[in-house]
Amino acid sequence: MVAEQIRRELTGQTYLIARMVKEASTIEHRLVDLHTYLYDGFGVDFFPRHTTTANIKQQAREELAKKTEEHVVTTMTAKIEQLCLERERNSLRQQTRQEIIEEQAAEAAREAQEEAHQAARIREWEAVFKSQARRVFQFPEVKNTFRTIGNPANSIPNSLQKIPS
Repeated sequence: MVAEQIRRELTGQTYLIARMVKEASTIEHRLVDLHTYLYDGFGVDFFPRHTTTANIKQQAREELAKKTEEHVVTTMTAKIEQLCLERERNSLRQQTRQEIIEEQAAEAAREAQEEAHQAARIREWEAVFKSQARRVFQFPEVKNTFRTIGNPANSIPNSLQKIPS
């Protein structure tokens, strides 16, 4: 994906360079025509005597190549840095998501452990309560009281049943 994006960028840069070369060539031809016109017509030479048309063209090409190379290097460096930063951000996002998932899993495990611990305590207390209840029900007074509660006719104590009206 990164290679494809860089290839597309280079293709775009190549097109831009070709356009700049064409513009430079046009400017170069105009400059040479202007120089010829001024030198031939008026004797004005705005280039040093030792400079020829070929030298002017060569200097223009070198300058254009240098600027184009700097532009491409700067642009591609910026694009590569941007892609690296984007990849790093995505990595951090993924890492953050993973940390959140791990925290949620740890929290769920703690809650499950706490619930299991509470269930164990409840079972423990139930066992204690049942054993205590067995002991209590062994006493005759308690057995008789619960038998009385179970039978509605016997639920009122004899002393209360004999109260005169």
